[in-house]
Amino acid sequence: VKRYRDGYPIEESSFGGLCGDAEDINLLRLGVRDEITGECSLQNGYKEVSAALGLSDDESRGDLSLQTFHKVAAVAQRNAVSVTTRTPFRTYYEAILRNLGRGTPRHKKAMEDLANILGSKDGNLSRHMDGIVEEKCAVRIGCIFTLTARMNHSCDPCAEIRAQEYADCNIDIAAKRIIQPGEELTISYVNLGPNPSNSILAKNRRTRELEARYLFVCTCSRCLK
Repeated sequence: VKRYRDGYPIEESSFGGLCGDAEDINLLRLGVRDEITGECSLQNGYKEVSAALGLSDDESRGDLSLQTFHKVAAVAQRNAVSVTTRTPFRTYYEAILRNLGRGTPRHKKAMEDLANILGSKDGNLSRHMDGIVEEKCAVRIGCIFTLTARMNHSCDPCAEIRAQEYADCNIDIAAKRIIQPGEELTISYVNLGPNPSNSILAKNRRTRELEARYLFVCTCSRCLK
């Protein structure tokens, strides 16, 4: 919105090269579906965003309309990468060890206090407690990286996204195998697992997920086998 108000065309500044149209929210099942027309709408969310941003009547009827909001939602759904922010528990625990020393009375007291904060009844840390911290602090989010979003999908990709610990607003694209000169860099939009299968069941699972989340049928070499 700020870039738009600064004079940048919203289509060029926000959607250039990214797939997604306002009508896609029906296929993606975003928002509330009208029982009569069968069409989806994000009207309620748009009202909240419009109020928060202080959109004028002219902006709401023009380039920042509900239709634009629908397109933004569709673009985000079809181009976002899911990442999990890095848990602070490990850094916090390492700082306690560094400052208090392992096994010292102060360290034991700090661990007891931490365990009690996390819900322990006996002052001891259990193995699942770091999961409590991760659930509350290591938030799972969707991010759009404009260069990565332009990379095509393959169920037999030559590269992969690596963002196990999302800490610095960057993700890495790493080669999975030797890439030949002139070969297109591809990634998988779905989780293939450590040992991708060529079975019909695996292909059908990938097909369903790609159609539901990204609205296309894959015709890569693995799917055509």
